[in-house]
Parts: sequence; C-alpha cells; structure tokens
Amino acid sequence: MATEDDNLEQVVDEVEDDTVNEENKEECILRGKQLITVPPTVWKNRDIYKLSLQGNKLKELPPQIRRLKSLQKLVLSFNAFDNFPLVVCELKKLTHLCLSRNRLKMISLQIGQLTHLTDLRLSGNYLTEFPEALCTVELSNLEIIFLYDNKIKEVPEEISLLKKLKILNINDNKIAALPDSFCELVNLEVFKAKNNKLKKLPPDFGEKLTGIKDLDLNGNPLAIPPLVVCQKGISAIRKFQENKKKEAEETLAIHMARRQSDGPADKLSAITKVVPKPGLQKPNVKKEDAYCVDGIPAYRITSEPRGVAIIINNHHFTVNEQRPNESRQLPNREGTQLDKEKLQSMFSELKFDVRVFEDLSSDEMMRELIKVSMENHDMNDVFACCVLSHGSLGAVYGSDGIGVKISDITSTFIASRCPGLRGKPKLFFIQACQNEERQENVEEDAVSVSNVIPDQADFLLGYATVPGYVSYRDTKQGSWYVGALVQTMEKYSERLHLLDILTIVNDSVAMESSDGCVQVPAPQYTLRKRLYLNNNK
Repeated sequence: MATEDDNLEQVVDEVEDDTVNEENKEECILRGKQLITVPPTVWKNRDIYKLSLQGNKLKELPPQIRRLKSLQKLVLSFNAFDNFPLVVCELKKLTHLCLSRNRLKMISLQIGQLTHLTDLRLSGNYLTEFPEALCTVELSNLEIIFLYDNKIKEVPEEISLLKKLKILNINDNKIAALPDSFCELVNLEVFKAKNNKLKKLPPDFGEKLTGIKDLDLNGNPLAIPPLVVCQKGISAIRKFQENKKKEAEETLAIHMARRQSDGPADKLSAITKVVPKPGLQKPNVKKEDAYCVDGIPAYRITSEPRGVAIIINNHHFTVNEQRPNESRQLPNREGTQLDKEKLQSMFSELKFDVRVFEDLSSDEMMRELIKVSMENHDMNDVFACCVLSHGSLGAVYGSDGIGVKISDITSTFIASRCPGLRGKPKLFFIQACQNEERQENVEEDAVSVSNVIPDQADFLLGYATVPGYVSYRDTKQGSWYVGALVQTMEKYSERLHLLDILTIVNDSVAMESSDGCVQVPAPQYTLRKRLYLNNNK
C-alpha cells in the first residue's frame, strides 16, 4: 500500500517527467505492465534518457541493460528485487535511481561506481542499517536520499561525507540517535525523521543546520529538545540548545568550584589504589526523638513522597568529537530499558518521586544531579539515585563516552552541598558493565569501587559487582543485579531492612553465575541505622 511519502515521491517524479518532455529527451515508460522480464526492445534504443519499470514483478535485470550508456534516470520501484541489481552500477551516467518498495536487505558497495548519482530512493525495503555504501566520497554528489519505511536502527558517523545532501527522508524507521557528525550536513534543506526513536538531537543541530526549512520529527520520544520545541522549527531548536549550553557552562563552573574547594581530585588511573579511609566525620544532625523498629534504631521514613529517586539510563553511546582524547567508543546497552522499567516501577511502589533521564552525556549527568542537590529536600526522608551505564575504574560513562567519577556523583549530596538531606539516607545503585558478552573469570574493565562514597555518614552505594570484575546484562531480560534487587525488594521490603535485602541480593546474583561467569555485588555504606523503605510500623 502506498504511503503519503510514496505519493509525494510520485509527484516529484511526474514533475521531473514533464521537464524531460520539454527537453525532448527520449524515455521508455513501462509502468504497471506486470512484467517478469525486461523486453529486448528496451536496450535497442541506446539513447534512452529515462527508463521506468515501476510496478512490475521484476526480480532481476538482464545484463544487456548495461548497453544503455546514456541512461540517467532509472525507476525500479514496486517490483520484487531481493538483491541489489549489480548491472545498474555499470550505468556510469546515472543520476537518479529509484529502488523503493522492493525487498532489499543490503546495498552493494559497487554502488560507489555511480559517481554522478544525485537522487537515490530506497524506501520501503528491508534495510536494517543505514547503507554504509552510501557514505563514501565517491557518492558525495548525492543531494536526495529517501530511506523511509525500513528497519534502520542507526545513522553512521560517515554520513558527514555527503556534503551536498539537501533532502533526507528517514521516516518510519527505528533510529534512536543521530551522530554529532550529522550536523556537518550544512546544505540540508528538508529533513524528515518522524516515527523513529529519537530522544535527543546532536548539541549543534540548531546552530549548524540553519538551512533546514522543512523539518518533521513528530512521533519521536524527544526530550532534548522536547518535541514541542522541535515542532516550532530550527530557530526554536537553536535557541533551546544555546540555553542548554549556557546551563552546562554554569553547571561546570559550580562543579569546578566545588572540586577546588575540596582540594585537587585524583585523576582516573589504570590502577585504582586502595587508600585507607580516615575516621568518618561526625554527622552534623539535629537531635531527634529516638525512632526504633523492633527496638533497634532506624531511620524515620514516613514522608510522602519518600523522596526523589533519580534513574539515569544510558542506552545509546556516541563519541564526543569535541573531546576526542577523553571520549571512548562504546557499544549500545541492549536490555537496559528493562532495568529502567523495573526500577521505575519499584521506586514508584515505594512512594518515591521518580525521575527518569535517558542517554545523558557526562556533563548532562552532573548538571541534572547538581540541580537535584540544590532543591529543597527538607520534607523528604530519603534520596535514591540509580545509574545504568558502562563503567570503568571508579567511573560511569555518559552517553558521549566520557567518564564521570562515582565519587563526584555521590559527593554532590554531602551535607554542605545538599543540607536538606543532612542526617538522611542517600542511596546510590550502580549497574555498570563494560562488555556485552560473558567472560570466564577474567578481570575486565569494570568499576573499581574503592573510595567512591564520601567520608560522611548516611550514604549507601549498591554496586553490581566487586572491584575489577564485569557485571552481566541479558539483552532480553535485563541485568542480573537489577533483576535480583527489584525482585528481592518486592518480596522483603515490608519485613527486612535494606542491608539484609542487599545480602540476599548478593546471594541471588552469585547463584546466577554459571559457565564460568562470576558476579557478586559489592555494597558499601556509612549508614548509622537500619533502613526500612516500606515499613508501616
């Protein structure tokens, strides 16, 4: 069935047909003839400018097509091609090629021989990747690309090579992110990407792509900028992103000022040394009536909401081209959406004010956490923060592949920086893994957890694995650690305090270990009392 985009594509073709007729150039139009093979009469006239075989039942092209040395426009849409017809690549003068509505799963690299190609239509096929064959210097003359209604999941960095691109239609795919290099398509005038999975745009999108006059991003779960901003056009996006950059600069200034006031911070190193902790600072808390559960001191958790629960879910990763020496190329974290949903449900059931952030860069992570630390928490009894990302040596990674020290995350909520949480439990749960595949008892890049909580009371860090070991995540069921944490919390939160629950989690995760795969969570804490998150006593 033809879509709105197909109809628009047909209108464009008809307008171009009229232009061709005015120039008295020869055509061969065999649309909708139910052809199974191409009749020999087609290649007898070698001066044909345009050949349209749209709407037939063709599965291949005869080699004689190569005789059409003057052919510039070839329309093969609405046929039955399973494979890219390689003979097309011998038509060196071809400028327009349409293979929409076929069954193509990949595009041959030989398409790079069509160096004069300016217009390429590949919509409505079975492509799962943006064809790498298109992102080459040889095809840098491309001005129009239609790839709507495929199953494409990502756009490659190399798309920046298509400097002359003016129209790009990637509607109705599964694209979750655009690379920063996308912003180098400065000649882009029409960009259609509705009904994808985009959550944010590259930070320079509004500043560099000012030539976009027709922009359609509807049907995406956009948060940065919000969809309502994107619907107002490129100027609104530019203004939003400029404001975000100013906020980032202000946040960085606050962060650096805090770091300087605390003294110089150790840089991340290849080896994390275990340094003995000094004595804990005496908690500066107001005297309160003793609160006990079963005769044992416990934190008073009665407010509604209990407090704020932050969930940072980094699923998709790109390289920060502005900071290449700091940024790492990391794989996307399939299965993390399940962890996010489980944690979101768990904290909602526990009556927290749950706030979810998706695919935050390193700067965005710190900015959002600093914002939360500056809120008024006087009426809250507890704070929780969950980070789902890749990790390495005392850090977790932002979606830009730049590490954020866990100590910077936790110390954002010490009493001097967040007085509303003084004397109240502050909980941090880190699910960070470096590798998708299971490893056999090897020390891999994973977070070392020494010295990651402040030398103050009332902190807990629930980490997915012991120092130096990977943590495992099933792409279909989520991570071992989060699954065990949520399941155990649901079962025991009304009866047991948090440390007992985490002990059960340790056992549950350890029991998951099989085929030489080992994982044991590593909680650290400076809690002063028992903590019941769902106790009505």
